[in-house]
Amino acid sequence: RSQQRRTTSLACPRMHLRLLLAVALLASVALADDSCNNPCTASRCMCNGDYYDIGAIKGPTTDYVEISSDTNFWYYIQVINNGLPAANLPHCSWGDQTMTTGNAAGQQSKTQTPAACTALGLDQQANWAIDTTGAAQVITVTYTGGAAAQGRQRQTKLIITCDITKVGPVNGATDFQTSENPSLTYNFRVTHASACKNAPAPPGPSPPPSKSKVKVGWVLVGLLFGLTFVYFVGGMIFLKFRQDKSGREMVPHVEFWTSLPGLIKEGFRFTFSKIRGSEYQRF
Repeated sequence: RSQQRRTTSLACPRMHLRLLLAVALLASVALADDSCNNPCTASRCMCNGDYYDIGAIKGPTTDYVEISSDTNFWYYIQVINNGLPAANLPHCSWGDQTMTTGNAAGQQSKTQTPAACTALGLDQQANWAIDTTGAAQVITVTYTGGAAAQGRQRQTKLIITCDITKVGPVNGATDFQTSENPSLTYNFRVTHASACKNAPAPPGPSPPPSKSKVKVGWVLVGLLFGLTFVYFVGGMIFLKFRQDKSGREMVPHVEFWTSLPGLIKEGFRFTFSKIRGSEYQRF
């Protein structure tokens, strides 16, 4: 009967220990998640603890890039200095006069005459994401708030794949791949060093402070320590004042915790015996 009580007393703390280990594991996984400290600026953001600056993605002589590789449209994109200019863009005259400034991207038809330039997203509505799961790191910046159509607003995704050899200005005629998928979402793909970790930042002012964002992992870490505190301190208070325990008997499930070192040692002995192929003898 005493052996049965011992088995029952050990089962409960083992369940608690498994719960604490599960919370710790979830915390470590969540801390490793890719994330960016949104909201960010059009060209700068902190992702996974590192600052990224894509301000070097511009034309050889202008702050904007004219993307001419598409058959049907000219595209323009500018991520610095408050977006595309209100005037003096080749092939582009803004059709919606309420959206002539602050545009991160614009589109002009090559086939329709006359055709106005359409705003595809605002530089002040930038949302950053980072993906480190592939062979090369990818930064995606989504600019929302473009001209409305079909009851929705257009948006632009600037998708930058890390290539440490691609530095400096870009060539709009050859460096970009463009697509509209899904409808009213305009994707601009380019490879550039600015999407690489620890890439040198282009000349300019220091990155502005970004609002901190509490990661889920830290919440789980706090939960882990909170559960541990409640388990031990709450258990000791309960055993002291409700069951009149004192000394080491105030520790919740004291038999389990005193036997834990032996259980760990026995686990190592069992594991090593399997590795060596020898017979396991219970400790």
